[in-house]
Amino acid sequence: MIKNVFVLIFLLQVFLAQSQPSRHIDSLFDSYKNKTPDSTFINEAVKLIQSYISGSYDTLGMRISDLKTIAEKINHTKGIFEVNTLYTYYYYMRGNYKKALQFAHINREIGRIQKNYIWEGTSLLNMAESSLKSMDLVYARKHLDEAFGIFAENKDSVHLAKCNLKVSFIKQVERQYDSCYYYAKLASDILLREGIYDKYISSLKMMGEASIKMQRIEEAIRLNQECFDVVKKYNVPFDMAELYLDRALILNTAGRHQQAVEFGELALDIANRDSIIREIALAAEYLSVSHYALGNFEEAHDYLALRFRVEMRIFNMKPAESINELNTKYSSEQRERENDYLKEKAGILQSQITARNWFIIITLMGSSALFISLIFVFRSRVKLRESMGLLAMQNKTIEQINVKLQEQLVIAEQQQEEISVKNNELNHHIDMQNKLIYVIAHDLVSPFSAMLGLTEITMNRFATLSEEDKVSNLKYIYQAASRNYMLTKNMLTWIRSYSNNLKIEQGKVNISETIESVFKSLAEVFHNKQLVVLNKTDNALSIWADANMFETVMRNLIQNATKFTPVGGRITVKSWLKNKNVQIVVKDTGQGIEQGDIPKLFSIDSNQIAAEGKGTGFGLLICKEFVERNNGKIWAESEWGDGTSFVVELPLAN
Repeated sequence: MIKNVFVLIFLLQVFLAQSQPSRHIDSLFDSYKNKTPDSTFINEAVKLIQSYISGSYDTLGMRISDLKTIAEKINHTKGIFEVNTLYTYYYYMRGNYKKALQFAHINREIGRIQKNYIWEGTSLLNMAESSLKSMDLVYARKHLDEAFGIFAENKDSVHLAKCNLKVSFIKQVERQYDSCYYYAKLASDILLREGIYDKYISSLKMMGEASIKMQRIEEAIRLNQECFDVVKKYNVPFDMAELYLDRALILNTAGRHQQAVEFGELALDIANRDSIIREIALAAEYLSVSHYALGNFEEAHDYLALRFRVEMRIFNMKPAESINELNTKYSSEQRERENDYLKEKAGILQSQITARNWFIIITLMGSSALFISLIFVFRSRVKLRESMGLLAMQNKTIEQINVKLQEQLVIAEQQQEEISVKNNELNHHIDMQNKLIYVIAHDLVSPFSAMLGLTEITMNRFATLSEEDKVSNLKYIYQAASRNYMLTKNMLTWIRSYSNNLKIEQGKVNISETIESVFKSLAEVFHNKQLVVLNKTDNALSIWADANMFETVMRNLIQNATKFTPVGGRITVKSWLKNKNVQIVVKDTGQGIEQGDIPKLFSIDSNQIAAEGKGTGFGLLICKEFVERNNGKIWAESEWGDGTSFVVELPLAN
C-alpha cells in the first residue's frame, strides 16, 4: 500500500515539476491573440497539449478549458472530441478518475451520434481505463465487452489488440497470470504486424511481468531483450530507463544481483540525465536491494538514502491548486449542508403546522359526533328496554361472525406466508438465472472474440505464416475452444442437477479404484506438467454414493489441482474414516487461496469472475451439488503460499 502511495506521489512530482510546456502552449495562444481561431489552431493546440500531457503545470487545465470554448464556438466536432480526450488524460494525471470517466462518456455519445465507431470504441476504452484506475473491475469489463463488440463488428484488428491489452491488465490485477500472458500475446501479434511498435513494446512488457509472477525468468529476460531490439531496430521513441529498470527487477527476482547492479546503474544514469524523479527513486531502490544481497551494505545504504531524499522532496510539495480545489470543495459542501439543514427545518415546521390543523379538524369532528350521539341517546332512551333483547341476539350473532372472521384471518395469514415463501424461492431462482446469464456472457464472449480475431489473422496470412506460427495460432485457438467446450459441458451438467433432472443411482463405490481411474484419464496432463501424483487412499474403504457423480467430483477436484499446481509440483489424494463417514482429501502444492476468498468458492456470486483465470468455476458448483445430493459435505482448507486441500465427506458403505 505504501509503495502504491509513493508511485502516486512520484506521478504528481512529474506532473508539477516542468514549466517549459506551459511556455510553449502560451506562445501558441498568444500567436492567435489578434486572430480568429479556426480548425488549424485547434489541431495545433491539441497536438501540442498531447505532447506535454505527461508534464505538469498549473495553466494546463485552464488552457484545455479555453480550447474547448473555442471548439464549441466554431462548432468543430472533431476538436470538441479531442479536447474531451485531453480532459480525460488531464484528470488521469490528477487522479480524478470520476471526472475522467465523465468526459470519456461524453465522447462516447459524440461518437455514437456521428456514427464514428473508432471514436465510440476508443471512448469505451478510456472509460474502461478510468474504471481500472479506480479498481472498479466490474464496470471495466462491461466497457471492454462493449468495445470488443464494436471493433469486432467493424473487423478492426488493431483496436481489438488494444482491447486485449486492457483485458490483460485486468487479469494481472486479478493475479490470473496465465490469462494475462495469453491476452497480451494476442495483442502483440497484431500490433507487430500493423507496425504499432510502442504498443507492441507495452504488450511485451505485460507478458514479461506475467512471466515473472509465474517464475519463468528466462522468458521474462527474453521478452525484455526483445523490447530493446524493437526500440533499436525501428527507432521507437521509448523510455530506455524503464526497460533497464525492468531488466534489473527481473535479475533481482532471479537472484542475479551483480547483473542487476549493471542495469540499475544504466537506468539511474538515464533518469538523472532526463531528471525523471520517479525512475531515479526506483533505480535507487533496486540498486539498494542488489547491493544488500551482495553484502555491499555501504553502497546499499547510500542508494537507500538517495531514494529517501527523493521521497522527502516529494512530501515537501504543497500544490496551491490542490489546496484551492479542496477549499472550493469544502465551501460547496458547506453550502449544501446548510441548504439541507434549512430544507429539513422547513419540512419539520410544515409538518408541525399540518399536524396542528389536523388536530383542530379531528377535535371539531369529535365534538360534533359527541353532540349528535347525546341527542340520539336521549331520544332512544324510551325504546332502550325494548331493544335489549334484540341487542343481545345481535351481539351473539356478531360474536359468531367474529369467530369465523378470526378463523378466516388465520387461514389468510397462512396463505400469505406460503405465498411469501414461494415468492422468495422464485426470486432466488430468478437471481440465480440472472447471475448464470452474466457468467455465460462474460466467459463465452471474450474468448470467442479473441478466437475470431486470431482465426481471421491466421486465415488471411496463412500463406505467409511460418509453420511454427501456424501451430502456435492453432494451439491458442484449440485451447480457447477447449475451455469453452468444458464451460458449456459443466454448465449443462450443473443445470440438469440444479433442476433435479439428473437421476441418482446410489451403491457401493470403491474409493481407491475410482481415483486410479481418474489418474489414468488425466495421465497425459500430469506428464505434460511433470506432476507427481500420489493415491494414498485406503483400498478397503468404500462409500455409499452414485458412482458417476463421485467420479465427476473427483475428476473436477483433481483437474483443478493440476491447473493451480506449478510445473514439477505434487498432488496427493488421501482417505480415512471419521465416525460413520469417509473423508477424501485432494491436496496440491499450488500457491493457495486467501482466507477471505474460501467462503466464496462454492457460490455463484464468486464464480461470475473466472476462477483465478484457469476455469469458469462451474466445476466447484457441480461438486457441491453432487456431494450434497449424496448426503455429503465439501469444503476447502488453504493457507496462502502453502497449497490447497479440498475435503469431501460421504457416508461409509455398510
